[in-house]
Amino acid sequence: MFRKWHNIPLCFLVLAGFCLSTTAKAQEVEFKLMTTLSDNLSESNGCITVSLIRANLPCTAYLYDKAPWKGGIQLRKTENIQAGEFAFERLTPGDYYIIVEDRDRNPGAATIRIDNLRE
Repeated sequence: MFRKWHNIPLCFLVLAGFCLSTTAKAQEVEFKLMTTLSDNLSESNGCITVSLIRANLPCTAYLYDKAPWKGGIQLRKTENIQAGEFAFERLTPGDYYIIVEDRDRNPGAATIRIDNLRE
């Protein structure tokens, strides 16, 4: 009978230890953005370069015309990003919203604007 009572707390401690060891605080993906200006309002020659600073590769990046919770439309999706830098090219001047998720689905997000050189 001692063994039965002794095993129950031991199992509980093992399960509690497993739960504690598998729980980790999510870390936000960190990145910086750089834009290349557009020559003409009607031309799609702007570029947003995303440089990953902190992320568990591979990553997935989403480009929106504005934040999704404000009715933003997903314009592009780039999956399986293995390098620390990638670009969204052939963009018209305007505001954009970027979300980057790493392999653990930790997100990072930012708003950026591509300006027109002629304005």
